[in-house]
Amino acid sequence: MVGAIIDISQYVKRNKTFYVYFAVNNSIDTQWRTWCYLDDVSVTYMANDTGKMKIYGNPNINLLTPPPNSPPNAPTTPSGPTSGYTGVSYTYSTSTNDPEGDSVRYQFDWGDGSTTTTDWLSSGTQVSASHSWSPPGTCYVRVRAQDSLNAWSDWSNPCIVNIAPRPTCSLTVFAYNQYGYPGYVPLYIDGQYVGTTGYTYTVTAGTHTIYVESLLCEYPWIHVFQYYYYDGNYDYNNPTTLTVNTDKTVTAYYYSYYYG
Repeated sequence: MVGAIIDISQYVKRNKTFYVYFAVNNSIDTQWRTWCYLDDVSVTYMANDTGKMKIYGNPNINLLTPPPNSPPNAPTTPSGPTSGYTGVSYTYSTSTNDPEGDSVRYQFDWGDGSTTTTDWLSSGTQVSASHSWSPPGTCYVRVRAQDSLNAWSDWSNPCIVNIAPRPTCSLTVFAYNQYGYPGYVPLYIDGQYVGTTGYTYTVTAGTHTIYVESLLCEYPWIHVFQYYYYDGNYDYNNPTTLTVNTDKTVTAYYYSYYYG
């Protein structure tokens, strides 16, 4: 085999590395494995990535047929919430190992016709992905893994998730100045104009953003926003973000200046 040109393109290739098996005098007992890198000076390559190299050395060394690539093990059952509401994002985690230690990526099947594929990760690394469901119902979240040689694992056992419609709550917003006079101020909920303060609005349970006009001119008065008050707390941010899981009342306070 001295100076022989060997085609190793049929051997397992990982990234820019050929996984090559050797034997001396065709003896399986003396078989060993070695990584042959494309820039390794111990052998002469005909061209990068062509899968051909010229070997110099022991004439009794020849190449053995490598074993087939094994797929990753089935990932663990995804861990995460088993119940929730529509429109809310939930996170699920899993992991697996590849028998050859190849890099793996994961495909989450959310049970509603959609999937999420992760980036490549080291074998055994835990991975997480998030999803929200639109229609209510029971969904089966499962995961499979793919190694860097395109071998797929079996699907994991499913995590059963029951998704219910999000409940609705009443959100009442008032506006007052330092004299105790109520005002009817333009009001925005989640970036959308909904009307004015002084009324009750129906919202889904969850996180919402509210905004009232910060500066109002009503000759001969100017009204300047000061703070919100709700849940026993003062909030000086406008807009402000708050969680509404039950009926809630928010009051916006203004300071009024007379300039007439």
